[in-house]
Amino acid sequence: MNRKQRFGCWLAAALATLLVTAGLALLPPPLQARPAGVSSPGLWKSGCFCHGEPYAGTVVSSATLDLPLTVTAGSTISLSAAITGTTDQPGPLGLGGGLDLAASRGLLLPGPTSRYITGSLEVTHLTRTNTSWTLSWQAPLTNGPVTFQGALLLANGDGKNTYDHWVLISRTLTVVGGVEVLFVPIAPFNAGS
Repeated sequence: MNRKQRFGCWLAAALATLLVTAGLALLPPPLQARPAGVSSPGLWKSGCFCHGEPYAGTVVSSATLDLPLTVTAGSTISLSAAITGTTDQPGPLGLGGGLDLAASRGLLLPGPTSRYITGSLEVTHLTRTNTSWTLSWQAPLTNGPVTFQGALLLANGDGKNTYDHWVLISRTLTVVGGVEVLFVPIAPFNAGS
């Protein structure tokens, strides 16, 4: 191999090393289980992905989100979420849980065992020891449906993100006694021609 070919091989190797190093720097950080609540919004859309697929040996007996069917516009109500079940892989910490809850309208207000997720109006758990949460919600001033969506996690208490089970929940209530929002259709551009 002559000098020109060796330089070409060296240059190719240097560029390949540079590209791999730059690519690794752009990778997202590894996911972690977060005992003090999730740090990113939107788990209620996809589930507690930090905990992998729901483990069949950790059985969810019930996952509830208790709220009324109708609420007066502008009022504040108390609501609760809970998850119960069993596991065949118990950890030293005992069963615990996690929560991520969002509302399509109105304002969720964290309770004593929950907090806002940074940069959003979603509520998450404060510690991994609770399996039930009480919080409040302030209804909007306009009538109509409001959807609550959440991800509830039952953790086996091993301090890791394995052998846990999560479920997605969704409930809808209707706001009444407020301002009616009327839908006024917009005429098409070619109307009257």
